[in-house]
Amino acid sequence: MLIARTKGVGNYKGLTIGYMIFCVLAGFGGMYVPFLFYADQTLKSYEKMFGSEYLGTLTKIVSPMTTAIMLIVIAICGLIGAVISKKLLKKHFEKAGII
Repeated sequence: MLIARTKGVGNYKGLTIGYMIFCVLAGFGGMYVPFLFYADQTLKSYEKMFGSEYLGTLTKIVSPMTTAIMLIVIAICGLIGAVISKKLLKKHFEKAGII
């Protein structure tokens, strides 16, 4: 919202950057915030739900490097989603005669 407010609602680059930031923050919040603030509780819950073998595999896979890679992939997917949505909206709004 802040980027849209400062850059203007009609600014495609500003909206795209804002959407990418939103996607990254949503991905980070959903995946890693429970581990940062409630690590013991989250690990115990995962062990109950999935078993200790899964938890061992998860702790081996998740590292700062994989976290960075996942957040970069989320940002790229956000960019792709913004490009696709711009094309779809432009197509339908031109058909309707709004643009």
